[in-house]
Amino acid sequence: MPSRHYYKTYSIVLLLLAIMSVSNTADANSKITSPATTPATLTAGTITIAYSFQFRGNGGSTWSVTAGSLPPGLTLSSSGLLSGTPTFIGTYTFTVQFLANGGTSDTCACTLTIGGPGCSFVSGISNGALSFGTIDPSGSGTIYGTATQQVSFTCSLGLAYSISVSPASGWTIASGSYSIPYTLGVAPGGTYGGTAVDLLPANASSINVSNFINNPAGLYANTGAISITVSWAGGQIIASLPIGGVSGNVMDTCTTPVNGSITFTIDPSTAGPITPTTIANGTSPTVKCTAGQSHGVSCTSSHAYNLTIGNDGSTDPIAYTITGCPISVTGQGFLTSVPINFGLSLSATGPNGYQDAAAGAHSDTITVQVSY
Repeated sequence: MPSRHYYKTYSIVLLLLAIMSVSNTADANSKITSPATTPATLTAGTITIAYSFQFRGNGGSTWSVTAGSLPPGLTLSSSGLLSGTPTFIGTYTFTVQFLANGGTSDTCACTLTIGGPGCSFVSGISNGALSFGTIDPSGSGTIYGTATQQVSFTCSLGLAYSISVSPASGWTIASGSYSIPYTLGVAPGGTYGGTAVDLLPANASSINVSNFINNPAGLYANTGAISITVSWAGGQIIASLPIGGVSGNVMDTCTTPVNGSITFTIDPSTAGPITPTTIANGTSPTVKCTAGQSHGVSCTSSHAYNLTIGNDGSTDPIAYTITGCPISVTGQGFLTSVPINFGLSLSATGPNGYQDAAAGAHSDTITVQVSY
């Protein structure tokens, strides 16, 4: 009898232990042990040095960043590996979420500091772009470039840095065989004071209009990459204005035609039409246009194609037509004027023929329109 009683007691104990074991295993598969157990402040990293931190959780895991921003250069994999090479100094706060197979989740509000000494590009951007916009070759003075993609950097507080450019000079933007020289302006060296520095300051890069007044229209861009290096004791970072990173667009334009005049003598005793084929005893109107560009020219009369005494459009008119217009002209740049040659044809008889016109000076105004 004692032996049988002991056997039953032992069986009950084993059963209780088995139940407890099953209960702990289920709890372990669903309980999230990280990131709830991860310190809110992660191990600090160093700029330009590879960083790695493994988040861990139980019950299967999917990891993601749900708020804030990771330090530039670092990424978080779905398996919870935070890794990469930091490219920017600073302190970053972000929220990491863990999702278990059972649908339960937890989060960690994390802080990670990336230190120096050194400099880094803001947001990791190291390629810049500079534009001189629309360049009017008929203008004058200086055109200043604008950073269409700025490159900014920060350094450890109080760190001295210098800035250099390669190539150091001879910068040009080109379209085919035509080129335009420009001056590239970058930030000077200094000692970092806590505010991000722009490598391409406003109104630092420029083009003189005199350098392209005879260039054809079109998009001009640099044909080789330009490197801008920020150096300090112990290291350097390099930005680039890649091929095409500096640009300007020379526009197709013309100046207002210079006033001209057509003067000739009309003899009312003659019998045929008077047709001067070119301007005589006067000055041909001229125009300056972007080199190599073809432009249409049209001519119109102020008084319905009538020469009038007093130019009032109503007194003793002489009818005429304009010959040699419309025409086209090809621009030769803004150092060379292109003449616009045309003539008039006057009838001797018929309505408003010159044979019946009163003596005296007859005139009209002809408008020359250059289209482009």
